Amino acid sequence: LLPADPVRQIAGRSATPQTVENIRQQLGLDQPFIVQYWRYLTKLVSGDLGRSYIQRSEVTELIVSRLPASLLLMVGAILCELLLG
Repeated sequence: LLPADPVRQIAGRSATPQTVENIRQQLGLDQPFIVQYWRYLTKLVSGDLGRSYIQRSEVTELIVSRLPASLLLMVGAILCELLLG
């Protein structure tokens, strides 16, 4: 949950009201909450986690690219725990 309008964050401060409305429609934020939530759940079940607007890439790709380092840290932590108790 963000304290600000996510569309305003994406569009920037100098965006016109028409630009803001166009982005809102593209993202489906002009739909009722239940429609947005259903779309979110169906995409989640199919493995589509959406796009990161900060990184400008697919969230799944970001997770997969960082997974090896995360697994290495996890294995190291488990080994330390087993050895040190």
